[in-house]
Amino acid sequence: MAEKFVINGGKALNGTVEISGAKNAAVAILPATVLSEGICVIENLPRIADVFIVLKIIKNLGAKVKLDENGTATIDTTEINGHVVDKELAERMRILPTSAPPVCRTS
Repeated sequence: MAEKFVINGGKALNGTVEISGAKNAAVAILPATVLSEGICVIENLPRIADVFIVLKIIKNLGAKVKLDENGTATIDTTEINGHVVDKELAERMRILPTSAPPVCRTS
C-alpha cells in the first residue's frame, strides 16, 4: 500500500525536498570505478551501509577513497594493487556479484 499525504486547508504548499541517490544505482556504479585508471567523482550517494561497504572494498584494493558530508565520493584508482575482496565485507553485502567483474581489472 502506497503512503500518501492529505493536506487540508486553503493554503498553498511550497518548498523543496532533496532526494538522496538510489541504493541499487550506487552499489552498481561504485565498483565500476575500479575499471578506470584515474579519479572518479560520484555525487549524491545515499549514506547507507551497502555504500560504505563497497567504498571499503574499493579502498582495500588500494584506491584512495574520500567521502564528504554531502554524499560525494572521490575515488582515485591509479594505485590499485589488490584483487582480493575481504570475505567478511563480502558476506555483509547481498549484491556483491555485481562488484566482481570490475575487480578482474586488477588480476
